[in-house]
Amino acid sequence: MVAVRLDVLAAGQGTKILQIVVDGPAVPDNSIDPATIPPNTTYFYGFPNTNDTPRITRTFRFERGKGQWQVNGQLVGGCNAPPRFAIKRNTVEKWIFQNNSGGWQHPIHMHFEEFQTLSINGNPPATTGIIQKGRKDVFRLEHNMEAQVYFRFRDFKGKFPLHCHNVVHEDHAMMVLGIIDDVGDDKTQP
Repeated sequence: MVAVRLDVLAAGQGTKILQIVVDGPAVPDNSIDPATIPPNTTYFYGFPNTNDTPRITRTFRFERGKGQWQVNGQLVGGCNAPPRFAIKRNTVEKWIFQNNSGGWQHPIHMHFEEFQTLSINGNPPATTGIIQKGRKDVFRLEHNMEAQVYFRFRDFKGKFPLHCHNVVHEDHAMMVLGIIDDVGDDKTQP
């Protein structure tokens, strides 16, 4: 056992100080006032609904293959691997998450943007609460489940991972690298 000593000093007795200076220009707040939203309206990043036509639908199968964790039959290929797909910035995409991994669950985590759940095994998500209908960046993909999710990619650009948040699965390559740019691609199964 290792003993750790923490010195808690009385007020005014320390020798270090943290100074935070906020001196940038004011930034406009374009948020929607929740009091002005009509009843029974779903808002997603200030857009009135998820009915905008997606530019593309992509499918991601989370599965086992050759004794490893894979997405669409492929391993991630390392952190320096090139992105497997490109999203066009300022567009809408629909993604389909499928779990074909033989009894495992996968908490699927997307970086850069949040999504909204459209359906789970062909059914709309629960109509009450925000557990399934709210914006999120992790989806619990259960055994033999298929989920459709809606993304509105806005102003972020750059590389990102989509991966299983189960650390053992993530460490064993259950990950896809993508990129958001101004061009995008048409890969439906990256």
